[in-house]
Amino acid sequence: MKTLPLALQTIAGGAANSSIGRAGAVAASSFVLILPTVLVFLILQKQVMETMAYTGIKA
Repeated sequence: MKTLPLALQTIAGGAANSSIGRAGAVAASSFVLILPTVLVFLILQKQVMETMAYTGIKA
């Protein structure tokens, strides 16, 4: 089992072995990595904004 950032680095070809040929695979895996966070925020956006207003955080 790997963490998602480690898996992304593996897909990219390692730290020292970056290649333009893998840019599409890296972009796709980055999208998949970010997608759950964005979806959770969009679903819970109202609650997040209410919490910010309640605690005094200015957006």
